[in-house]
Amino acid sequence: MSGRVAYLERTARGSALVGARVVGERDDESTPVRDESPGSIAALAAWMKERLPKSHAGRPTLDVLCMDTDGSLCSWLSSPTDDAALVAALARQGGTDGWGGDENRGGVLSGYAATPQEAGVQPLSSGLAVAAPKRKLFRRGNTEALPSVRRRIGVLATPDVPVRVLLDELDALDVRVLSVCSLWHAIAAAWDPSGVVYAQATGNKPHAVDGVVSESSSVHASLVVDTRGRLHWSWADGGKLLAGGSIRVRTSFAQPGELGAVNLTKADVSRLATEWLAWSMQLGAAPSRVTCVVPSALGESPGSLTAAQFGASLGAAWPQTTVDLVTHGDPLGATLARLAAAATAAQDAGSSAATFVPSDPRLSLVQLANRPGKAHFRLHLWWALAIAVLSAGLGAWAWKLQLSASAATAASRKAAAQWRELFKDIKLPQPILPGTELIAMRSEIAKRERDAAPITTDDPSMPIVQEIETLGLVLSFEQIELTELTLDSRRLTRPRIVVIVPSLEVGEQLSTALKQVAGSNLTNWDTPQFQSQAGKIRATYVASWAQQAQKPIGERAAPAGEPGGGPA
Repeated sequence: MSGRVAYLERTARGSALVGARVVGERDDESTPVRDESPGSIAALAAWMKERLPKSHAGRPTLDVLCMDTDGSLCSWLSSPTDDAALVAALARQGGTDGWGGDENRGGVLSGYAATPQEAGVQPLSSGLAVAAPKRKLFRRGNTEALPSVRRRIGVLATPDVPVRVLLDELDALDVRVLSVCSLWHAIAAAWDPSGVVYAQATGNKPHAVDGVVSESSSVHASLVVDTRGRLHWSWADGGKLLAGGSIRVRTSFAQPGELGAVNLTKADVSRLATEWLAWSMQLGAAPSRVTCVVPSALGESPGSLTAAQFGASLGAAWPQTTVDLVTHGDPLGATLARLAAAATAAQDAGSSAATFVPSDPRLSLVQLANRPGKAHFRLHLWWALAIAVLSAGLGAWAWKLQLSASAATAASRKAAAQWRELFKDIKLPQPILPGTELIAMRSEIAKRERDAAPITTDDPSMPIVQEIETLGLVLSFEQIELTELTLDSRRLTRPRIVVIVPSLEVGEQLSTALKQVAGSNLTNWDTPQFQSQAGKIRATYVASWAQQAQKPIGERAAPAGEPGGGPA
Protein backbone atom coordinates (compact mmCIF):
# COMPACT_ATOMS: atom_id res chain seq x y z
CA MET A 1 0.00 0.00 0.00
CA SER A 2 1.29 3.45 -0.96
CA GLY A 3 1.52 6.24 1.57
CA ARG A 4 -0.33 9.50 1.07
CA VAL A 5 0.46 13.02 2.23
CA ALA A 6 -2.03 15.89 1.97
CA TYR A 7 -0.85 19.51 1.84
CA LEU A 8 -3.21 22.39 2.65
CA GLU A 9 -2.77 25.87 1.21
CA ARG A 10 -4.31 28.71 3.23
CA THR A 11 -4.72 32.44 3.02
CA ALA A 12 -5.91 35.38 5.15
CA ARG A 13 -3.36 34.50 7.85
CA GLY A 14 -4.40 30.86 7.86
CA SER A 15 -8.11 31.45 8.35
CA ALA A 16 -9.26 30.19 4.94
CA LEU A 17 -8.39 27.21 2.73
CA VAL A 18 -7.60 27.96 -0.90
CA GLY A 19 -6.32 24.62 -2.13
CA ALA A 20 -5.23 21.08 -1.30
CA ARG A 21 -2.72 18.69 -2.69
CA VAL A 22 -2.50 14.88 -2.26
CA VAL A 23 0.95 13.48 -2.94
CA GLY A 24 2.08 9.88 -3.21
CA GLU A 25 5.28 8.31 -4.42
CA ARG A 26 4.13 8.34 -8.05
CA ASP A 27 1.12 10.64 -8.14
CA ASP A 28 0.46 14.27 -7.31
CA GLU A 29 -3.00 15.84 -7.56
CA SER A 30 -4.22 19.30 -6.61
CA THR A 31 -7.60 20.98 -6.30
CA PRO A 32 -8.73 24.51 -5.40
CA VAL A 33 -11.25 25.33 -2.69
CA ARG A 34 -14.08 27.57 -3.93
CA ASP A 35 -14.95 29.39 -0.74
CA GLU A 36 -14.83 29.14 3.03
CA SER A 37 -18.26 27.57 3.47
CA PRO A 38 -18.67 24.22 5.29
CA GLY A 39 -19.98 22.75 2.04
CA SER A 40 -16.71 23.50 0.25
CA ILE A 41 -14.70 21.90 3.03
CA ALA A 42 -16.98 18.85 2.95
CA ALA A 43 -16.46 18.59 -0.80
CA LEU A 44 -12.69 18.85 -0.26
CA ALA A 45 -12.85 16.01 2.28
CA ALA A 46 -14.76 13.85 -0.21
CA TRP A 47 -12.20 14.65 -2.94
CA MET A 48 -9.35 13.65 -0.64
CA LYS A 49 -11.08 10.40 0.36
CA GLU A 50 -11.33 9.30 -3.28
CA ARG A 51 -7.55 9.53 -3.60
CA LEU A 52 -6.61 7.66 -0.45
CA PRO A 53 -5.81 3.96 -0.30
CA LYS A 54 -7.53 1.72 2.22
CA SER A 55 -5.62 0.25 5.11
CA HIS A 56 -5.80 -3.36 6.30
CA ALA A 57 -8.80 -2.41 8.45
CA GLY A 58 -10.69 -1.28 5.35
CA ARG A 59 -10.63 2.44 6.20
CA PRO A 60 -9.15 5.11 3.88
CA THR A 61 -5.93 6.25 5.51
CA LEU A 62 -4.09 9.56 5.24
CA ASP A 63 -0.60 9.22 6.67
CA VAL A 64 0.24 12.91 7.04
CA LEU A 65 -1.86 16.07 6.85
CA CYS A 66 0.59 18.96 6.33
CA MET A 67 -0.30 22.65 6.75
CA ASP A 68 1.44 25.55 5.07
CA THR A 69 3.03 28.32 7.11
CA ASP A 70 0.58 31.09 6.18
CA GLY A 71 -0.40 32.94 9.37
CA SER A 72 1.90 30.75 11.47
CA LEU A 73 4.75 31.97 13.64
CA CYS A 74 7.71 30.21 15.22
CA SER A 75 9.24 32.34 17.96
CA TRP A 76 10.74 32.02 21.42
CA LEU A 77 9.97 33.01 24.97
CA SER A 78 11.36 32.35 28.44
CA SER A 79 9.57 29.84 30.61
CA PRO A 80 10.45 27.96 33.82
CA THR A 81 9.06 24.74 32.34
CA ASP A 82 8.19 22.96 29.10
CA ASP A 83 4.59 22.40 30.17
CA ALA A 84 2.38 23.04 27.13
CA ALA A 85 -0.45 24.71 29.08
CA LEU A 86 1.90 27.12 30.88
CA VAL A 87 3.82 27.97 27.71
CA ALA A 88 0.55 28.64 25.85
CA ALA A 89 -0.66 30.89 28.67
CA LEU A 90 2.62 32.86 28.71
CA ALA A 91 2.53 33.22 24.92
CA ARG A 92 -1.04 34.53 24.86
CA GLN A 93 -0.77 36.95 27.76
CA GLY A 94 2.72 38.20 26.90
CA GLY A 95 4.25 37.15 30.24
CA THR A 96 4.84 39.24 33.37
CA ASP A 97 7.36 39.74 36.13
CA GLY A 98 10.47 39.11 34.07
CA TRP A 99 9.00 36.11 32.23
CA GLY A 100 7.43 37.89 29.27
CA GLY A 101 7.05 41.26 27.59
CA ASP A 102 9.32 42.29 24.78
CA GLU A 103 12.04 40.10 26.24
CA ASN A 104 9.93 37.02 25.51
CA ARG A 105 8.29 38.32 22.33
CA GLY A 106 5.05 37.31 24.04
CA GLY A 107 3.22 40.21 22.45
CA VAL A 108 4.11 38.89 18.98
CA LEU A 109 2.89 35.39 19.81
CA SER A 110 -0.32 36.69 21.35
CA GLY A 111 -1.05 38.50 18.10
CA TYR A 112 -0.86 35.25 16.14
CA ALA A 113 -2.72 33.12 18.72
CA ALA A 114 -5.01 35.37 20.70
CA THR A 115 -7.40 32.66 21.91
CA PRO A 116 -7.36 28.83 21.98
CA GLN A 117 -10.37 28.82 19.64
CA GLU A 118 -8.42 30.60 16.90
CA ALA A 119 -5.00 28.95 17.01
CA GLY A 120 -2.93 26.34 18.74
CA VAL A 121 0.27 27.06 20.69
CA GLN A 122 2.81 24.41 21.58
CA PRO A 123 6.42 24.40 22.80
CA LEU A 124 9.07 22.93 20.51
CA SER A 125 12.15 22.46 22.67
CA SER A 126 14.07 23.85 25.61
CA GLY A 127 17.26 25.65 24.78
CA LEU A 128 19.83 27.63 26.69
CA ALA A 129 19.18 28.07 30.41
CA VAL A 130 19.51 31.75 31.33
CA ALA A 131 19.72 33.02 34.92
CA ALA A 132 16.77 35.25 35.70
CA PRO A 133 17.08 38.40 37.84
CA LYS A 134 17.44 37.53 41.51
CA ARG A 135 14.53 38.33 43.80
CA LYS A 136 14.56 38.98 47.51
CA LEU A 137 12.51 36.86 49.82
CA PHE A 138 11.50 39.86 51.95
CA ARG A 139 11.41 43.57 51.32
CA ARG A 140 13.17 44.52 54.52
CA GLY A 141 16.23 43.31 56.33
CA ASN A 142 19.30 41.48 55.12
CA THR A 143 17.84 38.57 53.20
CA GLU A 144 19.39 36.13 50.79
CA ALA A 145 18.61 36.40 47.12
CA LEU A 146 16.42 33.74 45.54
CA PRO A 147 18.03 32.57 42.30
CA SER A 148 15.80 31.24 39.57
CA VAL A 149 16.45 29.69 36.17
CA ARG A 150 14.48 30.29 33.03
CA ARG A 151 14.87 28.64 29.65
CA ARG A 152 14.41 29.84 26.14
CA ILE A 153 11.60 27.84 24.60
CA GLY A 154 10.84 27.61 20.92
CA VAL A 155 7.10 28.14 20.47
CA LEU A 156 4.92 27.43 17.44
CA ALA A 157 1.62 29.30 16.98
CA THR A 158 -0.63 28.07 14.16
CA PRO A 159 -4.18 29.21 13.22
CA ASP A 160 -6.09 25.97 12.73
CA VAL A 161 -9.83 26.70 12.52
CA PRO A 162 -10.35 25.49 8.90
CA VAL A 163 -8.08 22.50 9.51
CA ARG A 164 -10.19 21.43 12.49
CA VAL A 165 -13.30 21.62 10.34
CA LEU A 166 -11.61 19.54 7.64
CA LEU A 167 -10.52 16.91 10.19
CA ASP A 168 -14.11 16.62 11.42
CA GLU A 169 -15.35 16.19 7.85
CA LEU A 170 -12.74 13.50 7.16
CA ASP A 171 -13.71 11.73 10.36
CA ALA A 172 -17.37 11.84 9.32
CA LEU A 173 -16.33 10.09 6.06
CA ASP A 174 -14.50 7.43 8.14
CA VAL A 175 -11.08 8.61 6.92
CA ARG A 176 -8.25 7.81 9.30
CA VAL A 177 -5.66 10.61 9.69
CA LEU A 178 -2.52 9.27 11.34
CA SER A 179 -0.68 12.55 11.97
CA VAL A 180 -0.92 16.32 11.42
CA CYS A 181 2.10 18.58 11.10
CA SER A 182 3.21 21.94 9.79
CA LEU A 183 5.43 22.51 6.78
CA TRP A 184 8.33 23.24 9.14
CA HIS A 185 7.89 19.80 10.73
CA ALA A 186 7.78 18.23 7.28
CA ILE A 187 10.96 19.98 6.08
CA ALA A 188 12.85 19.07 9.27
CA ALA A 189 11.84 15.41 9.03
CA ALA A 190 12.31 15.00 5.28
CA TRP A 191 15.76 16.58 4.85
CA ASP A 192 17.57 15.96 8.17
CA PRO A 193 20.02 13.09 7.52
CA SER A 194 19.89 12.05 11.17
CA GLY A 195 16.09 11.67 11.19
CA VAL A 196 14.04 8.51 10.93
CA VAL A 197 11.86 9.83 8.11
CA TYR A 198 14.93 10.61 6.01
CA ALA A 199 16.21 7.08 6.57
CA GLN A 200 12.86 5.55 5.61
CA ALA A 201 12.58 7.68 2.49
CA THR A 202 16.14 7.07 1.25
CA GLY A 203 16.79 3.59 2.63
CA ASN A 204 19.89 4.80 4.49
CA LYS A 205 20.62 4.59 8.17
CA PRO A 206 20.50 7.78 10.25
CA HIS A 207 23.87 9.51 10.76
CA ALA A 208 25.38 7.55 7.87
CA VAL A 209 24.76 9.92 4.97
CA ASP A 210 27.46 11.03 2.50
CA GLY A 211 30.17 9.45 4.62
CA VAL A 212 29.72 11.90 7.52
CA VAL A 213 31.09 10.29 10.67
CA SER A 214 30.91 13.08 13.25
CA GLU A 215 29.82 16.68 13.48
CA SER A 216 30.51 19.52 15.90
CA SER A 217 26.77 20.06 16.38
CA SER A 218 23.80 17.76 16.05
CA VAL A 219 21.59 20.60 14.79
CA HIS A 220 20.82 20.39 11.10
CA ALA A 221 19.27 23.18 9.03
CA SER A 222 17.00 22.43 6.07
CA LEU A 223 15.98 25.09 3.59
CA VAL A 224 13.23 24.72 0.94
CA VAL A 225 12.46 27.45 -1.61
CA ASP A 226 8.84 27.34 -2.72
CA THR A 227 8.14 28.41 -6.29
CA ARG A 228 5.30 30.59 -4.98
CA GLY A 229 7.82 33.00 -3.48
CA ARG A 230 8.53 31.66 -0.01
CA LEU A 231 11.78 30.51 1.54
CA HIS A 232 11.07 28.04 4.38
CA TRP A 233 13.75 26.86 6.79
CA SER A 234 13.83 24.49 9.76
CA TRP A 235 16.33 23.56 12.43
CA ALA A 236 16.14 19.96 13.57
CA ASP A 237 17.91 17.51 15.83
CA GLY A 238 17.36 13.93 14.76
CA GLY A 239 14.56 15.03 12.47
CA LYS A 240 12.73 16.80 15.31
CA LEU A 241 11.89 20.46 14.86
CA LEU A 242 13.74 23.00 17.00
CA ALA A 243 12.91 26.22 15.16
CA GLY A 244 11.51 27.35 11.86
CA GLY A 245 10.75 30.39 9.78
CA SER A 246 9.56 31.65 6.42
CA ILE A 247 10.82 34.58 4.32
CA ARG A 248 9.09 36.12 1.33
CA VAL A 249 11.25 36.34 -1.79
CA ARG A 250 10.71 38.00 -5.14
CA THR A 251 9.29 36.19 -8.12
CA SER A 252 9.17 37.19 -11.76
CA PHE A 253 5.89 37.03 -13.69
CA ALA A 254 6.03 35.00 -16.88
CA GLN A 255 2.49 35.98 -17.77
CA PRO A 256 -0.07 38.23 -16.12
CA GLY A 257 -1.46 36.46 -13.05
CA GLU A 258 1.07 33.61 -13.14
CA LEU A 259 4.21 33.16 -11.05
CA GLY A 260 7.51 32.83 -12.79
CA ALA A 261 11.00 32.08 -11.56
CA VAL A 262 12.09 32.78 -7.98
CA ASN A 263 14.65 35.56 -7.55
CA LEU A 264 17.08 35.03 -4.66
CA THR A 265 19.57 37.76 -3.83
CA LYS A 266 22.34 38.31 -1.35
CA ALA A 267 19.90 40.44 0.66
CA ASP A 268 17.75 37.35 1.19
CA VAL A 269 20.81 35.43 2.37
CA SER A 270 21.65 38.25 4.80
CA ARG A 271 18.09 38.26 6.19
CA LEU A 272 18.28 34.49 6.64
CA ALA A 273 21.66 34.68 8.41
CA THR A 274 20.41 37.47 10.70
CA GLU A 275 17.38 35.41 11.71
CA TRP A 276 19.53 32.33 12.32
CA LEU A 277 21.91 34.40 14.45
CA ALA A 278 19.02 35.53 16.66
CA TRP A 279 17.82 31.95 17.09
CA SER A 280 21.30 30.65 17.89
CA MET A 281 21.63 33.25 20.66
CA GLN A 282 18.28 32.22 22.14
CA LEU A 283 18.67 28.43 21.93
CA GLY A 284 22.41 28.29 22.54
CA ALA A 285 22.96 26.10 19.47
CA ALA A 286 23.61 26.58 15.76
CA PRO A 287 23.50 24.26 12.75
CA SER A 288 26.73 22.79 11.48
CA ARG A 289 25.22 21.44 8.28
CA VAL A 290 22.67 22.92 5.88
CA THR A 291 20.63 21.23 3.17
CA CYS A 292 19.21 23.62 0.54
CA VAL A 293 16.46 22.47 -1.82
CA VAL A 294 16.01 25.14 -4.49
CA PRO A 295 14.13 25.28 -7.82
CA SER A 296 15.93 24.14 -10.94
CA ALA A 297 15.07 27.44 -12.67
CA LEU A 298 16.83 29.51 -10.00
CA GLY A 299 19.00 32.22 -11.54
CA GLU A 300 17.16 32.52 -14.84
CA SER A 301 15.83 35.99 -13.95
CA PRO A 302 18.09 39.03 -14.07
CA GLY A 303 19.64 39.86 -10.70
CA SER A 304 18.90 36.45 -9.21
CA LEU A 305 21.55 34.18 -7.76
CA THR A 306 22.04 30.80 -9.31
CA ALA A 307 21.86 27.68 -7.17
CA ALA A 308 25.65 27.52 -6.86
CA GLN A 309 25.90 31.24 -6.04
CA PHE A 310 23.16 30.93 -3.43
CA GLY A 311 24.97 28.01 -1.76
CA ALA A 312 28.27 29.90 -1.80
CA SER A 313 26.65 33.04 -0.37
CA LEU A 314 25.00 31.05 2.41
CA GLY A 315 28.30 29.33 3.24
CA ALA A 316 30.01 32.72 3.42
CA ALA A 317 27.27 34.23 5.60
CA TRP A 318 27.25 31.19 7.93
CA PRO A 319 30.90 30.07 8.04
CA GLN A 320 32.22 26.69 9.18
CA THR A 321 29.10 25.05 7.86
CA THR A 322 28.70 22.31 5.28
CA VAL A 323 26.14 23.29 2.65
CA ASP A 324 24.43 20.55 0.60
CA LEU A 325 22.61 21.83 -2.48
CA VAL A 326 19.69 20.01 -4.13
CA THR A 327 17.88 21.34 -7.20
CA HIS A 328 14.37 20.23 -8.11
CA GLY A 329 11.62 21.49 -10.34
CA ASP A 330 9.20 21.54 -7.37
CA PRO A 331 11.06 21.64 -4.01
CA LEU A 332 7.80 21.56 -2.04
CA GLY A 333 6.54 18.56 -4.01
CA ALA A 334 9.87 16.79 -3.44
CA THR A 335 9.50 17.34 0.30
CA LEU A 336 5.98 15.92 0.34
CA ALA A 337 7.04 12.98 -1.85
CA ARG A 338 9.75 12.12 0.68
CA LEU A 339 7.15 11.97 3.44
CA ALA A 340 4.98 9.69 1.29
CA ALA A 341 7.97 7.44 0.58
CA ALA A 342 8.74 7.26 4.30
CA ALA A 343 5.13 6.32 5.06
CA THR A 344 5.23 3.60 2.40
CA ALA A 345 8.49 2.23 3.80
CA ALA A 346 7.01 2.13 7.29
CA GLN A 347 3.96 0.22 6.01
CA ASP A 348 6.13 -2.25 4.10
CA ALA A 349 8.13 -2.85 7.27
CA GLY A 350 4.93 -3.75 9.10
CA SER A 351 4.86 -0.68 11.32
CA SER A 352 1.39 0.66 12.12
CA ALA A 353 2.75 3.80 13.77
CA ALA A 354 2.30 7.20 12.20
CA THR A 355 5.14 8.87 10.34
CA PHE A 356 5.04 11.71 12.86
CA VAL A 357 4.47 10.83 16.51
CA PRO A 358 1.19 12.58 17.49
CA SER A 359 2.27 13.13 21.09
CA ASP A 360 5.63 14.82 20.33
CA PRO A 361 5.31 18.57 19.61
CA ARG A 362 8.63 18.48 17.74
CA LEU A 363 7.17 15.98 15.25
CA SER A 364 3.54 17.03 14.89
CA LEU A 365 0.83 19.50 15.84
CA VAL A 366 -0.30 17.77 19.00
CA GLN A 367 -3.76 19.30 19.42
CA LEU A 368 -4.77 18.56 15.83
CA ALA A 369 -3.14 15.12 15.71
CA ASN A 370 -5.04 14.08 18.84
CA ARG A 371 -8.35 15.70 17.93
CA PRO A 372 -11.17 13.39 19.10
CA GLY A 373 -13.22 11.68 16.43
CA LYS A 374 -15.78 8.94 16.05
CA ALA A 375 -13.43 6.36 17.54
CA HIS A 376 -13.12 8.45 20.68
CA PHE A 377 -16.87 8.95 20.82
CA ARG A 378 -17.42 5.20 20.46
CA LEU A 379 -14.91 4.60 23.22
CA HIS A 380 -16.73 7.04 25.49
CA LEU A 381 -20.03 5.36 24.56
CA TRP A 382 -18.73 1.92 25.52
CA TRP A 383 -17.36 3.34 28.73
CA ALA A 384 -20.74 4.90 29.46
CA LEU A 385 -22.49 1.58 28.77
CA ALA A 386 -20.03 -0.26 30.98
CA ILE A 387 -20.60 2.26 33.75
CA ALA A 388 -24.37 1.89 33.29
CA VAL A 389 -24.15 -1.91 33.56
CA LEU A 390 -21.93 -1.59 36.60
CA SER A 391 -24.37 0.87 38.13
CA ALA A 392 -27.24 -1.54 37.52
CA GLY A 393 -25.27 -4.33 39.18
CA LEU A 394 -24.44 -2.12 42.13
CA GLY A 395 -28.12 -1.09 42.34
CA ALA A 396 -29.24 -4.74 42.44
CA TRP A 397 -26.63 -5.50 45.08
CA ALA A 398 -27.74 -2.46 47.10
CA TRP A 399 -31.38 -3.60 46.79
CA LYS A 400 -30.39 -7.04 48.08
CA LEU A 401 -28.50 -5.46 50.94
CA GLN A 402 -31.55 -3.35 51.72
CA LEU A 403 -33.71 -6.48 51.88
CA SER A 404 -31.17 -8.13 54.18
CA ALA A 405 -31.08 -5.00 56.33
CA SER A 406 -34.90 -4.97 56.50
CA ALA A 407 -34.94 -8.63 57.54
CA ALA A 408 -32.25 -8.00 60.15
CA THR A 409 -34.20 -5.02 61.47
CA ALA A 410 -37.37 -7.10 61.73
CA ALA A 411 -35.47 -9.88 63.53
CA SER A 412 -33.94 -7.40 65.93
CA ARG A 413 -37.35 -5.92 66.69
CA LYS A 414 -38.78 -9.41 67.28
CA ALA A 415 -35.87 -10.28 69.57
CA ALA A 416 -36.36 -7.01 71.45
CA ALA A 417 -40.06 -7.79 71.89
CA GLN A 418 -39.26 -11.26 73.18
CA TRP A 419 -36.65 -9.83 75.51
CA ARG A 420 -39.15 -7.36 76.92
CA GLU A 421 -41.72 -10.14 77.32
CA LEU A 422 -39.26 -12.34 79.22
CA PHE A 423 -37.99 -9.65 81.53
CA LYS A 424 -41.10 -7.59 82.02
CA ASP A 425 -41.70 -9.18 85.45
CA ILE A 426 -38.18 -8.64 86.74
CA LYS A 427 -38.21 -6.56 89.84
CA LEU A 428 -34.94 -5.20 91.02
CA PRO A 429 -34.24 -4.93 94.70
CA GLN A 430 -35.00 -1.61 96.28
CA PRO A 431 -33.42 0.74 96.83
CA ILE A 432 -30.88 0.82 93.99
CA LEU A 433 -28.01 3.21 94.06
CA PRO A 434 -28.01 5.62 91.12
CA GLY A 435 -25.85 4.28 88.29
CA THR A 436 -26.02 0.63 89.42
CA GLU A 437 -29.26 -0.30 87.64
CA LEU A 438 -27.41 -2.17 84.86
CA ILE A 439 -25.32 -4.12 87.36
CA ALA A 440 -28.43 -5.16 89.29
CA MET A 441 -30.16 -6.20 86.06
CA ARG A 442 -27.19 -8.34 85.01
CA SER A 443 -27.10 -10.06 88.42
CA GLU A 444 -30.80 -10.87 88.21
CA ILE A 445 -30.44 -12.25 84.65
CA ALA A 446 -27.48 -14.42 85.67
CA LYS A 447 -29.47 -15.79 88.59
CA ARG A 448 -32.38 -16.71 86.35
CA GLU A 449 -30.07 -18.36 83.86
CA ARG A 450 -28.60 -20.53 86.63
CA ASP A 451 -32.07 -21.49 87.85
CA ALA A 452 -33.24 -22.41 84.35
CA ALA A 453 -30.15 -24.40 83.41
CA PRO A 454 -30.44 -28.27 83.36
CA ILE A 455 -29.12 -30.09 86.41
CA THR A 456 -25.77 -31.61 85.64
CA THR A 457 -23.04 -33.12 87.73
CA ASP A 458 -19.37 -33.30 87.22
CA ASP A 459 -19.01 -36.25 89.61
CA PRO A 460 -16.88 -38.83 87.78
CA SER A 461 -18.25 -41.74 89.92
CA MET A 462 -19.90 -44.70 88.21
CA PRO A 463 -23.74 -45.00 88.24
CA ILE A 464 -23.93 -47.78 90.85
CA VAL A 465 -27.64 -47.51 91.67
CA GLN A 466 -28.66 -47.41 88.01
CA GLU A 467 -26.53 -50.45 87.25
CA ILE A 468 -27.98 -52.45 90.15
CA GLU A 469 -31.47 -51.74 88.83
CA THR A 470 -30.43 -52.84 85.37
CA LEU A 471 -28.75 -56.07 86.54
CA GLY A 472 -31.75 -56.84 88.72
CA LEU A 473 -33.74 -57.54 85.57
CA VAL A 474 -31.47 -60.50 84.86
CA LEU A 475 -30.50 -61.68 88.32
CA SER A 476 -34.06 -61.80 89.67
CA PHE A 477 -34.82 -65.31 88.36
CA GLU A 478 -35.58 -68.01 91.01
CA GLN A 479 -32.92 -70.41 89.70
CA ILE A 480 -30.19 -67.81 90.28
CA GLU A 481 -28.78 -67.29 93.76
CA LEU A 482 -26.68 -64.10 94.01
CA THR A 483 -23.79 -64.53 96.38
CA GLU A 484 -21.54 -61.57 95.47
CA LEU A 485 -21.99 -58.27 93.53
CA THR A 486 -18.95 -55.93 93.41
CA LEU A 487 -19.39 -52.49 91.76
CA ASP A 488 -16.60 -49.96 92.51
CA SER A 489 -17.63 -46.37 91.69
CA ARG A 490 -13.97 -45.28 91.47
CA ARG A 491 -12.94 -48.09 89.13
CA LEU A 492 -10.39 -49.40 91.53
CA THR A 493 -11.63 -52.91 90.83
CA ARG A 494 -13.55 -54.37 87.93
CA PRO A 495 -17.27 -55.14 88.34
CA ARG A 496 -17.75 -58.76 89.53
CA ILE A 497 -20.81 -60.97 89.87
CA VAL A 498 -20.81 -64.41 91.65
CA VAL A 499 -23.98 -66.56 91.52
CA ILE A 500 -25.06 -70.15 92.24
CA VAL A 501 -26.97 -71.78 89.39
CA PRO A 502 -28.46 -75.28 89.22
CA SER A 503 -26.66 -76.25 86.01
CA LEU A 504 -24.00 -75.24 83.57
CA GLU A 505 -26.65 -74.55 80.94
CA VAL A 506 -28.30 -71.92 83.14
CA GLY A 507 -24.90 -70.34 83.74
CA GLU A 508 -24.32 -70.01 79.99
CA GLN A 509 -27.74 -68.47 79.50
CA LEU A 510 -27.04 -65.96 82.28
CA SER A 511 -23.74 -64.97 80.62
CA THR A 512 -25.56 -64.31 77.37
CA ALA A 513 -28.26 -62.29 79.14
CA LEU A 514 -25.73 -60.12 80.94
CA LYS A 515 -24.09 -59.17 77.65
CA GLN A 516 -27.40 -58.33 75.97
CA VAL A 517 -29.19 -56.54 78.77
CA ALA A 518 -30.36 -53.08 77.64
CA GLY A 519 -29.24 -49.96 79.43
CA SER A 520 -26.24 -51.61 81.14
CA ASN A 521 -23.01 -49.68 81.58
CA LEU A 522 -20.94 -52.90 81.80
CA THR A 523 -19.08 -54.19 78.78
CA ASN A 524 -16.13 -56.34 77.77
CA TRP A 525 -17.32 -59.40 79.77
CA ASP A 526 -14.63 -61.97 80.38
CA THR A 527 -15.19 -65.67 79.83
CA PRO A 528 -17.27 -66.87 82.83
CA GLN A 529 -15.68 -69.24 85.31
CA PHE A 530 -17.72 -72.24 86.54
CA GLN A 531 -16.98 -74.35 89.64
CA SER A 532 -18.91 -77.30 91.04
CA GLN A 533 -20.24 -76.73 94.58
CA ALA A 534 -22.56 -79.15 96.46
CA GLY A 535 -24.24 -80.44 93.33
CA LYS A 536 -24.65 -76.95 91.87
CA ILE A 537 -22.51 -74.63 89.76
CA ARG A 538 -20.70 -71.54 91.13
CA ALA A 539 -20.44 -69.01 88.27
CA THR A 540 -18.18 -65.91 88.30
CA TYR A 541 -18.67 -63.04 85.76
CA VAL A 542 -16.15 -60.12 85.41
CA ALA A 543 -16.74 -57.03 83.21
CA SER A 544 -15.56 -53.43 82.71
CA TRP A 545 -17.29 -50.08 82.98
CA ALA A 546 -18.35 -48.60 79.62
CA GLN A 547 -16.87 -45.24 78.59
CA GLN A 548 -20.28 -43.53 78.57
CA ALA A 549 -20.65 -44.29 82.22
CA GLN A 550 -18.30 -41.35 82.96
CA LYS A 551 -20.74 -38.80 81.53
CA PRO A 552 -23.08 -36.88 83.77
CA ILE A 553 -26.28 -38.64 84.64
CA GLY A 554 -28.42 -36.14 82.73
CA GLU A 555 -26.54 -36.87 79.45
CA ARG A 556 -26.44 -40.69 79.58
CA ALA A 557 -28.79 -42.90 77.62
CA ALA A 558 -32.10 -43.57 79.30
CA PRO A 559 -32.69 -47.07 80.66
CA ALA A 560 -34.71 -49.57 78.70
CA GLY A 561 -38.39 -49.02 78.87
CA GLU A 562 -38.09 -45.23 79.42
CA PRO A 563 -38.47 -42.53 76.75
CA GLY A 564 -35.30 -42.52 74.60
CA GLY A 565 -34.09 -45.89 75.97
CA GLY A 566 -33.16 -49.05 74.11
CA PRO A 567 -35.24 -52.23 73.78
CA ALA A 568 -36.21 -53.93 77.06
